Amino acid sequence: EGATPRSWGAVLDTRTGKPIPFVIARIFDTQFNKLLETQITDRHGRYAFLVGRGNFYITMEKPGYARYQSAPLDLAAPGAAEIVKQDIQLSPGSSVVMSP
Repeated sequence: EGATPRSWGAVLDTRTGKPIPFVIARIFDTQFNKLLETQITDRHGRYAFLVGRGNFYITMEKPGYARYQSAPLDLAAPGAAEIVKQDIQLSPGSSVVMSP
């Protein structure tokens, strides 16, 4: 028996490889640059967007991490996946550290 494909993607820390909970995940329509849906990753860093055909990109944001934006995802072809569930790694950064 084969493993069932996962129906979600995960957001991981580039340093530790551990899942990052409570990341703000957003999916946009590329053509109109329109926000379609916002989710928050669960405690295992998981998310998934159910979409129709089209072109999309996703962003991930969490304080203490550099903002992530995907390359355009072309899901316009017949038979294209309708679940956006990439595994994404966020790099710590974009926090301002004040020196003493």
